[in-house]
Parts: sequence; C-alpha cells; structure tokens
Amino acid sequence: MIPLQGQALKKGNSAFIDEFWHAYPDQWELLRNACRICRHFVEEKLREWQLDSEPLGMLSVADEQGEEKPKPWEKRRSSFSRDQIVGGMRITLANHIYAETANLKPALRNTLRRMGAFSNPQFYKRQAMGYEVRGIPRIVWYGSEEDGYIAIPRGKLKTLTEALREAEIPYGAWLYTEHCGE
Repeated sequence: MIPLQGQALKKGNSAFIDEFWHAYPDQWELLRNACRICRHFVEEKLREWQLDSEPLGMLSVADEQGEEKPKPWEKRRSSFSRDQIVGGMRITLANHIYAETANLKPALRNTLRRMGAFSNPQFYKRQAMGYEVRGIPRIVWYGSEEDGYIAIPRGKLKTLTEALREAEIPYGAWLYTEHCGE
C-alpha cells in the first residue's frame, strides 16, 4: 500500500506515530513541517556506522568517485578496524562473550552485534513455500546488551579473536569463574 493512502490510513496501516505509538492527528501537517536531512549528513552517518549488506544493516553508500556498491548476493564479511577503538578490547568469557563497549566506536559496536545475528531458517523456509511470515523474524539475534557490555554467543570466540588479530587490535580476555567459599 502507498503510505498515507486514504484507505490504508483509515485502517491504521500507514501512519506517522509519536514516541507513545499514537498516530499524529494531521499526517499531512506533520509532513509539511518536517525538516529535511541533507544527503551529506545521511552519508556521513552511514559511513560512521558502517552499515553493510549483512544482518542488522542493509544500507550502503557508494562514494562520489563512483565506487561500486556491494551486490546483495555477494555476502561481505564484517571487518574490524584499528581506528574504531580507543586502546584495546576487554573481553570476559562467561555464559556469553562479553565485550566492554566504553572505548568502542559505533561502527565496531554494530560489527559485534552482527556477530551475534543469524538468518532465521524458519523465515526463509516459510517464505519459499509461500506461507505467511508475519511475526517471524528474518534475523535472530543471540546476543544482549547490558551495563556497558555487548554479549554474543561463546561459539563466536574464534571468529572474534581472529578478527581482532587481523585488525591488529589488542585485546585481553578473562575467564569468569564462580568461586565457592569454603
């Protein structure tokens, strides 16, 4: 359906909403008063956040010199870069891999998040069979964020440490063990 098309809007299927999920009463007035974001700002943020064709990031930007855009069928590997971190990375191994985020730039945080994201085979199976996929996530994130840490599955330890070594990012890893008092 076309956004703000009469029937869709009446049914509540296409509307601009406020922070409380309530539709604005006059959708067209909201659009008339909306401020435009310049292209330079958007491209700068996309480069900063390094969104690519991997899970949790589907946008990419070709620069003005005609750099080729990534092709969606060619999966690119998330990469780490030394300039995305101040100092080294601190990792704690427990029930997950916990990476401290205090000194990580947004691009590296997003790369870590993508390491814990996987394509949902149930979504693609149902989609291929022509079944309804509403409510079934395309991407499943097996991570979490809390108290200044991004947690990703322990199975990603080798991938993480190899990426850190390749980018020449120093890291320290600690194994969390619960000690019982005697």
